[in-house]
Amino acid sequence: MSKRISKPHRPSKKGTKKTTYPRNENKRFIEDSVIGVSGFGFEFDVILSLTLLKNVSQFKRSSIKLLHSKEEMKECDIVLGYGGQYDPSLNLFDYHQKGFNKKYPGSSYLMTCSSMVFLKFGKEIVHSCCLKYIDPKGNSIKVTDEIIRLACKFYYLNRLESIDAILNGVLCYNSPTKYEPLTDGIYITSDYCNSIDDIKLIVTNEYKTFNSTMNLAIETAVLYHPVMRNAKSSLEKQGLDKRILLFDKPVKSNLIIQVEKELKCEGNFLFFIRHSPKGYFIFSINETQFVNRKSLPKSWRGKENEELEEACGEKGALFCHHSGFMLSCSSLSVATKLAIKAMTEE
Repeated sequence: MSKRISKPHRPSKKGTKKTTYPRNENKRFIEDSVIGVSGFGFEFDVILSLTLLKNVSQFKRSSIKLLHSKEEMKECDIVLGYGGQYDPSLNLFDYHQKGFNKKYPGSSYLMTCSSMVFLKFGKEIVHSCCLKYIDPKGNSIKVTDEIIRLACKFYYLNRLESIDAILNGVLCYNSPTKYEPLTDGIYITSDYCNSIDDIKLIVTNEYKTFNSTMNLAIETAVLYHPVMRNAKSSLEKQGLDKRILLFDKPVKSNLIIQVEKELKCEGNFLFFIRHSPKGYFIFSINETQFVNRKSLPKSWRGKENEELEEACGEKGALFCHHSGFMLSCSSLSVATKLAIKAMTEE
């Protein structure tokens, strides 16, 4: 552990203040903070909590202490997954306690350590990431309270919700699918960590995933209100047109699904049409990864130009992906006609 550079504590003439833990009062940020984690074992939520805290000013230069007794908690500024207490005012974050029933706002699952940490520090974490975020065109974004609120919401849904569910023993694939399944190192536990250096290495690796997931959450937050407006506009149309969403930027299916939930029209949109400098594109909306709600007709797939025009019956069709999830064409009119035609064909 690095040496402390703060001056020794001098008792007040009014009397000595009772010691509490973690020791987080009157903290001087020029010294390293100490993060305590269980020395007896921990799960992935602690690893992710350590990753999140790298974006909190007080804990950017923190050292890690493995705890083997509650007495050692007095030496820490924050404690993760140890001590049997959840008290964000004291930086105590442990859900391993009888009768614990706290949930992240809007979630169906009990909080684990990482969602506890994010609930307290999430706005600071997201604000820090928003200031560094660059959109696909190389531009920074205007950081507003609404962007931060939405990015917090989408980061929880995209990353933390599944961790809360998994560590609380909730199965993903009970029909319908309850949360977005994870395929990365969710099951990494203290069995893989024989030293603090091992923990730091895993946190460094997780930070790469954190950056990509947080960037997706910020991107989704920026697009949320424009997509919501376009979705409402589509729903006002008649016939199959109301099942097509129009937009001029790439949109992930998870945002469309979230917008549908809020508009109480789950499963409505089958295709998403996007305009880009390269033309117009029809994309199938996928309910889960690699499973389209409605794929483009088999007779169109893998064909291009004149062969595709003959197969679909529309001039201006350019290329249809062999898996049936995407088609490019020359105009919005052609894209709309083909999307409607695809809804009625196999």
